[in-house]
Amino acid sequence: PGLFAAIAGVLALQDINILSAECFRWRDGSAVHIFRVEGLPDFLVPDELWERVRLSLQAALTGRLSLDWRLSEKRASFLTRRSLDLMPSVAVDNGASDFYTVLEVEAADRVGLLYDLARTLREQGLSIHLAKAATYGHQVADVFYVRDEGGQKLVDPERAEAVRRALLDCLRPASDTPQP
Repeated sequence: PGLFAAIAGVLALQDINILSAECFRWRDGSAVHIFRVEGLPDFLVPDELWERVRLSLQAALTGRLSLDWRLSEKRASFLTRRSLDLMPSVAVDNGASDFYTVLEVEAADRVGLLYDLARTLREQGLSIHLAKAATYGHQVADVFYVRDEGGQKLVDPERAEAVRRALLDCLRPASDTPQP
């Protein structure tokens, strides 16, 4: 649980811009995560960078690296690119799939946004069975196919609204002051 979020967070932490991401989960629990990233600057040595990514991911998954804290610090940096202010939207759709609730998110891009969304879904007790994330300039359009703890769609309107609100809260501009 949380692997998709951890990968997205580590890539953001290492200044690797995610252009698109897909997550597929099979019935046996196996998952495939595909991240398409922006070309790396020429001055970076790819082998060294990917080794840092591997080590950071290992540290994040074992609790030795707090992605929340590190990404908060990174966002507070004056060097961090600020996105245009676009009104975020979250749609909850139970009719698009027979087996999953489909969550459609549109928002301004920012450092670690995909991590924030995936972490929020996990905190809401949802598992991502399919994700398609795309970045168009400074805007993201992400779609998540999710189920609750019992493997069901979000059929309770109050529960679905709580998830929608949690995602909207997550989309608000992050504070410029990191919290320990």
